[in-house]
Amino acid sequence: MRKKDGMSEVTQILMAIEQGDARADDLIALDETLSLLEETDKTKAELVKLRFFAGLTLVQAAELMDMSLATAKRHRTYAKAWLYGMIHPEDA
Repeated sequence: MRKKDGMSEVTQILMAIEQGDARADDLIALDETLSLLEETDKTKAELVKLRFFAGLTLVQAAELMDMSLATAKRHRTYAKAWLYGMIHPEDA
C-alpha cells in the first residue's frame, strides 16, 4: 500500500470506512492486519474495530471500553502508526 496525495493508504482506508465507501478487499486487508495487532494489543485493536467496523465515534468507543477520551486518542494514534508500519515495513 502506497501513499496517494500525501496520505497513507491506511488513512485512506479508514476514511473510506467512515464514509461508507470502503472496498471489500480493503476491509479484508485491514481486518487481517488488525488480527495481528490483536495478538499484541487487544485493547487497541478493539478500539479500532469499534470505531471503524461498528461505526462508533471515538467518544462512544472510549465510553464503551471504559477509558478516557485522551487514552482512546493515544490508542488510536498508536494503532494507526502500527498498522502503517505493518503495511509499509520499509518505512518503519
